[in-house]
Amino acid sequence: MHLSRLPILVLLVALLGMPAVADERILDFHSDIQVLPDASLLVHEVIRVSSEGERIRHGIFRDFPTRYTGRLGEHYSVDFQVVDVRRDGVEEPYSQEQLTNGIRIKMGSASTVLSPGEYTYELKYTATRELGFFPDHDELYWNVTGNGWVFPIDIATAAVTLPGPVQSGDVKLAGYTGPQGSRAQNLKFYRVDQSTVRFETTAALGSNQGLTIVVGFPKGVVAEPSRADLIHWFIAENAISAAGLVGLVLVLLYYFAPSSKPLGFAGSWDVRGISLSSRIGSSRNLLGLNRMPDSEPRQSSRFARSVQKPLSLH
Repeated sequence: MHLSRLPILVLLVALLGMPAVADERILDFHSDIQVLPDASLLVHEVIRVSSEGERIRHGIFRDFPTRYTGRLGEHYSVDFQVVDVRRDGVEEPYSQEQLTNGIRIKMGSASTVLSPGEYTYELKYTATRELGFFPDHDELYWNVTGNGWVFPIDIATAAVTLPGPVQSGDVKLAGYTGPQGSRAQNLKFYRVDQSTVRFETTAALGSNQGLTIVVGFPKGVVAEPSRADLIHWFIAENAISAAGLVGLVLVLLYYFAPSSKPLGFAGSWDVRGISLSSRIGSSRNLLGLNRMPDSEPRQSSRFARSVQKPLSLH
């Protein structure tokens, strides 16, 4: 053997003896999002992963923020309920863990150790108060994948189905890809039929990158919350602030009411005078659009000013 070839052979033997680098990744992330007539969402996610037994040993988890703070400091929350969890088509055990700002869904069991290979997880859940209501249209602003994955995502897709048919000219679509705040648009979107639209990434997403979509549709397609609903939610979630606001109003009435009209409680109080619902709406577009809990609230529709506020899902 020629001596000059010896170092190359030694290097090849060393490389063959090294363990393979784990290539755990999300091969395919698809989400079916049904917008229901009552403005709630029914979401079915299908996540196909490649496991090497490193980070994906027992299963995967998803974080869903449910508590937010608006621009004026008011608090509000969304409802999130798990409907079904499966792995490879079979019901999968799962657990829920309360986080500071939401819920973590752990799919899998600590007693189960996955062999290296591909697995398909399905998560079905409902969510409320996720739509934005504006004077001329309503809107779904949704981070499909979340931006907390440590794994790359080869392809991400989403289908949004409205409660009924909508004329093509009345549906507005937009989307973003990449890390939080990215304006990149490595995706395509199109109408499937009169009630369904589809989004597809055109380039792989790296670690901590995601897909965010926007669907605008005419008013009247879903039921908009009433003023009474908004007031009820605000008081229920901001009891101290609401009490302070009422106290402030009473103090102002006491000092500025005409002396011929002593302060009393027999009269009526028009809550519209303090623009409670408009305050809620200006700080969170009425219903708290999808965004990171620590991000600045979005002040207007995506179609008025493009700002990505993705939902933190891991």
